Amino acid sequence: MKRKFALTLALASALALISALPVFPGEDQDHTCPHACKPGKFEMMHATGVNYCVNCALKNELNAEVDCVKSGHQTALKITKYISFCGEEKPEFNGKTYFYFVSEAAKPLRTAHLGETVTVSGRLYFDLPVIEVQEFKVQKPEEKKN
Repeated sequence: MKRKFALTLALASALALISALPVFPGEDQDHTCPHACKPGKFEMMHATGVNYCVNCALKNELNAEVDCVKSGHQTALKITKYISFCGEEKPEFNGKTYFYFVSEAAKPLRTAHLGETVTVSGRLYFDLPVIEVQEFKVQKPEEKKN
């Protein structure tokens, strides 16, 4: 019984580790979705956009009564380019804002990189405006031409 449990746990751990590995567009991949996406619920994806504080934006644009110094920033991603893990570009997500699911992987996005362009890889939930971040990359600003 203990051996069967240990084997099941090892297999589940290995599958979880493999499924957590990001697949980037352009890499060889099968076009059937191997990422356990649930149609209508969530999708594994890569999204590029601006990491910003929603509270600061509301304060600046609408004079909202928020104090991020006391309460902390409420960061989110305003998407400019969305690609599913299977490589399908989906322009219907452009311009939409998605908040970050609270996790260790998303912590740097919630505490730093405000106003920067980032590419986030992870799970986007359709019914909630939430991204579960697996990893992210900060985009380097384009060099200015003289």
